[in-house]
Amino acid sequence: MPPGGEVASVTFAGRVTLAIRGDASIALDNYIPNGYYVRCENPFGDVSESDWFYNFVIFAYTHNLMNGTCASPMLFSPHMPVTRGMVATVLYNLEGKPDAGGLPNPFADADEGAWYADAVKWAAANGIAVGVGGGRYAPDDVVARQDMATILMNYARFAGLSLPAACDYPGFGDGGSIADYAKEPVEQLYRAGVVNGKLTNNFDPAGRATRAELAVLLQKFLEAVARA
Repeated sequence: MPPGGEVASVTFAGRVTLAIRGDASIALDNYIPNGYYVRCENPFGDVSESDWFYNFVIFAYTHNLMNGTCASPMLFSPHMPVTRGMVATVLYNLEGKPDAGGLPNPFADADEGAWYADAVKWAAANGIAVGVGGGRYAPDDVVARQDMATILMNYARFAGLSLPAACDYPGFGDGGSIADYAKEPVEQLYRAGVVNGKLTNNFDPAGRATRAELAVLLQKFLEAVARA
């Protein structure tokens, strides 16, 4: 099978099944949350083993959750902000890309032929990501950290996934700036060990989420699901 093809799959908590790329290999390890890890040659010219996000990026790539942003040279663009189209697509990948052909497209700015079209329709139909008003989804708008947390917890509810409450939640120094709709998702993800604050104990709710941060969030979320 050519590199990138799917040759195996793994299942988290009996619910989330992920395909492993054909250019990767699986090694079992009962001492880590998932019970295995995936080995793969680093395909990205802008990601190195010394980067704090390296293992998370490789996890997202090998599990077919996130692709590169450029094929020649192969780039991941770890510091690129995550857009609303990207986050819908990643969660659509996480769900196994279900058929969205019969779903309505409620958004005037989500073109049917766009790379994110099926993902956006699926996310909207299942209450995972909603529009911004005026019949628009705004697929190219950047996602704030509090919105990424909210969308991820919307997915967890849709998928029937439970998260552990392993940590006490002391609150963030800028907790008063977290939007009301995001307060519970942020707390749930913190208690599960999925998100944490920055060096100043702030969450930075309106800060722009990057692709590297999304890769970290995905792996930690799935590890939390495996522990629940």
